[in-house]
Amino acid sequence: MVSETLKIARRVLVEIAFLEMGLFVVCAYVIGSIPTGAWFAQWWCGMDIRQHGSGNIGASNIARVLGKRFFVPIFLFDAGKAYAVLALGALFLPLVYVPVFIYLAPAALLIGNGYSCFLNFRGGKGVATVVGIMLYVLPAFVGVFACAWLALLVVSRKPFIASLGAMVLATGVMTFWDVKHVPFLLCIIAWLVFAHRANLKKL
Repeated sequence: MVSETLKIARRVLVEIAFLEMGLFVVCAYVIGSIPTGAWFAQWWCGMDIRQHGSGNIGASNIARVLGKRFFVPIFLFDAGKAYAVLALGALFLPLVYVPVFIYLAPAALLIGNGYSCFLNFRGGKGVATVVGIMLYVLPAFVGVFACAWLALLVVSRKPFIASLGAMVLATGVMTFWDVKHVPFLLCIIAWLVFAHRANLKKL
């Protein structure tokens, strides 16, 4: 009788933990969907940023249309909300589920960013979101990415080329640093290529 009660209690606890993780993943999608650039442009000057510049809602287009001084705060806010989702999930979820969450939440964040429920399921390219994710999962990657991004931006003058190139270069460096994260990084690269497909067609 006691053993049966313990089995039921254990099953209930497992189901609750799965429910918690599911809720965190849903929250990751909703938070990833927050269109920081679009809302800021609307609040700052009543502008639909999607109708100006490249039409993107990210920090690069905000800087292009509204001024370079806005790039850093918009970028950091987008990266910060991705980092916060992962950090809070890892803090509150049972430890055994954290490794699974660390793979599911980034997917939810990027899907939210690219297909925002606040913008009729349209969105951004996800570069800042990727930086926030990597800052939590693999902090060393962000340093390599930032250096490569700046160098490629100076050479190409195109943020999307800098972003994709830096992602590839940083992943190459990370193969010598922490090879177990390479499959994860390749998935991120695939997402960024998909998100930038329209830009790549114009090359």
